[in-house]
Amino acid sequence: MFNLKEIINLSVITGDKVAVGVSGGADSLALVLLLDDLLRPLGRRAIALTVNHGLRKESLTEAEYVAKLMAEHCIEHHILTWDGVKPQSGVEEAARLARYALLRSWCQKNDMETLCIAHHHLDQAETFLIRLQRGSGLTGLCGMSEVSELEGLRIVRPLLKVVPEALKEYLRLRNVKWVEDPSNQSEDFLRCRMRKFIPILEERTGITSKRITDTMQVLARSKDYICKQTEKLLSLIHI
Repeated sequence: MFNLKEIINLSVITGDKVAVGVSGGADSLALVLLLDDLLRPLGRRAIALTVNHGLRKESLTEAEYVAKLMAEHCIEHHILTWDGVKPQSGVEEAARLARYALLRSWCQKNDMETLCIAHHHLDQAETFLIRLQRGSGLTGLCGMSEVSELEGLRIVRPLLKVVPEALKEYLRLRNVKWVEDPSNQSEDFLRCRMRKFIPILEERTGITSKRITDTMQVLARSKDYICKQTEKLLSLIHI
């Protein structure tokens, strides 16, 4: 297995304290432990934030498991709760918006510059298919950026080039158990359907998740080129 620590670009992760969204799944647990290993020797800290959506009866137990695990590794941890009435439809998108709102609010109240999220290679491929299904244009089909901004908060996704199995293997080597969220297998959610579709797509057409993400990188370069040429044209117009 390649060295996951070498994948993470610390130069874009700013602040002495760095927030990390940690659900209890393998991806986010691997990310917070990797960041803790990298930041602690530099006198910096990773702070784990777990959102309890309250959509499943097990969610509080899972959040408390993360709290226990973080305490064992001497990592500061906070549980953020999505209160109020939950929607009857559009739950996936509503939960995503609520999660980011809670994370952003906590970070802003606690003077955090950066929030790290554990989206990985397969998440990126799923995002492409979801946005293709919704008719997205060039910007949407470029997928998630490694670095973006949400109302003044820097969002960093250090694992976009990492396959999920590598993250699970990392946790196995560290003897860390993760939580399997049953909703990740539910066909009620479009992302889950896309996740199950990708192996079928590969088997029947040869279109792999890597081929998809490689194409996304080509699109991103095309978008950057168009933006730069547009800026040059506009600068000439203003002369």
